[in-house]
Amino acid sequence: MAWWRRNGSRKRAANGSNGSNGTAATTRISGDDVLQFVADAPHPRAAAEGGAVATVAAPPALPVTPAAPAPAPAPAPAAPAARSELVPTGTVRRHTGEHLARSRATAVHTLSLVDVDLDRVERVRAATGLDVDAFVARAVADALTRHPHLNASVEDDGLRVHRDVHLGITVDLDGVGTVAPVVRSADGKRLRALAGELTALQDRARAGTLGPDDLAGATFTIGEPETEPGLVSIPIIHQPQVAILAVGGVQRRPVAVPLPDGGEAIAVHSVAPLALVWDHRAVDRAYASAFLASVRDALETRDWQAEL
Repeated sequence: MAWWRRNGSRKRAANGSNGSNGTAATTRISGDDVLQFVADAPHPRAAAEGGAVATVAAPPALPVTPAAPAPAPAPAPAAPAARSELVPTGTVRRHTGEHLARSRATAVHTLSLVDVDLDRVERVRAATGLDVDAFVARAVADALTRHPHLNASVEDDGLRVHRDVHLGITVDLDGVGTVAPVVRSADGKRLRALAGELTALQDRARAGTLGPDDLAGATFTIGEPETEPGLVSIPIIHQPQVAILAVGGVQRRPVAVPLPDGGEAIAVHSVAPLALVWDHRAVDRAYASAFLASVRDALETRDWQAEL
């Protein structure tokens, strides 16, 4: 401002100004004023050789607060001690799982359930020591002769119905897996013959002495009876069959029983659930229900003593 005032006064004196800022009689700064300012400014070299140079004091430095150190990461929790083990998948379990996975993806699985009063069966079992699966196999073999479309396999062009009843009976191998040896022509065998063949096949299965022929050719499968009272597991159909029957654990339960005079009474009997899983591609609900009712009626009403 001092320079401007000095030069402005000199310029005004030369131009006859009336004392206002800017050139002539105005208050505006013209381009000539700017050029004159540049021409009158001291040259840098002259300033370096001793000319007066105006300096601008630098602003005082602001205090710098050092950044706080980053907090140390929390120590990772110690890994727990390993408490697991890898149990290798055995050949039987691997093959069974692969086969049933394919069956699950192929068949249209449908479930039917019924409770069966085994009072007549239990009386004969108590006297003979036969297993319940022999009675079930006998009832199933007869029911399949009357409902042969469940003794069949699905093919591309239709349903192949088998006239011979070959029953596969599953056997648990103490947690290693399950196998299903086959009782051939079961529809032609009576109770004792079926029971004897079943026992022999089960013993050989657990001893590991079954051959390939013992496991091939089943047309219908019956699951090994459950040992836990009232429990029933839902099985998967063994391809290319179209049905499988699971036998639940026998349980003592109150049931209504008919009296000679036409009335009813409550009695405690041995009861077990039966679960039929069937392929909806082969039959419909009514057909499957009729088969299951036939098995139930045989177990509940047949004179099993006469079978011996």
